[in-house]
Amino acid sequence: MHPATGYQRIVYSDLDGTFLDHNSYSFADSLDSYKLLCDRGVPIIFCSSKTRIEIDTLQKKLPGKNPFIVENGAAICIPDDFSHLSAPVFKQQGSYHILQLGVHYNQVVKQLQMIKEMFPNKLISFSDMAPEEVSADAGLSIDQAVQARQREYSEVFKFIDHDPEVESRVIEEIKAYGFMCSKGGRYYLMHGSHDKGQAVKRLNRLFEKTYGRIMTIGIGDSLNDLPMLAAVDQPVLVKKVDGTHDREILQRLPHVHLADGIGPQGWALKAKEIASQIL
Repeated sequence: MHPATGYQRIVYSDLDGTFLDHNSYSFADSLDSYKLLCDRGVPIIFCSSKTRIEIDTLQKKLPGKNPFIVENGAAICIPDDFSHLSAPVFKQQGSYHILQLGVHYNQVVKQLQMIKEMFPNKLISFSDMAPEEVSADAGLSIDQAVQARQREYSEVFKFIDHDPEVESRVIEEIKAYGFMCSKGGRYYLMHGSHDKGQAVKRLNRLFEKTYGRIMTIGIGDSLNDLPMLAAVDQPVLVKKVDGTHDREILQRLPHVHLADGIGPQGWALKAKEIASQIL
């Protein structure tokens, strides 16, 4: 906690296209700034559509070990190092305390399969693809593709051909079945009635019990991050890979702070700014 302000800063961050490079998935550009925040005692909470094993693997390559939010807000994972944040509703799984907010993966896949049958040859999901196919399509290594397919609460899919009418009808069917559909940088995600923002708010309440006053910063790049950005005190938007800021977020969240950098370069600039405010 900063002694002058009396509050604890918390940073929530998207991964792909934000902390990680959109194409290479590298965190080389953001690592030094990440270390700066860690040295200043700022928890960095990854909030992503990635799976638990993907984020756990990433965190093992970084200093410190923080809580994180998986599969678009489907679960909050708190490591043993932060066990003081946990509550009776969390369940111990290995070295993590986990609060599940989403539905089970099998339920999602079952309903998505029914929708695929309504729209034959229009969409394909990770459950249809071998690790080698996911690797080639997403630019992941085989090991990374295996981890990306180890989903617990959501399913990744894409449309085979760009057809706005079909895309709109599929999304409406997903909603009719009581599920939600989020769009990230590469894929769509079908999941239960949760989002990043709901998970952020739940975790904020736990942080407030520990730190008292908190000041939250959220960093993202795409529409999928809007609920997270709307749930924090200071939302930050980095540029997408094409060098522009997401137009829909600008329209729906006009007070968002704009980082002058693509993905991890913009992330690094904002992180340095935050670190500089903590003496």
